[in-house]
Amino acid sequence: METVLTVVIPFVVGALGVRLNQRRRAGDF
Repeated sequence: METVLTVVIPFVVGALGVRLNQRRRAGDF
């Protein structure tokens, strides 16, 4: 389980970061 979390958590955080960046960029325009 630990190995799975170490792989899944960074992936989820990265996905959320990309979504937030897209929203910010869209908001600027």
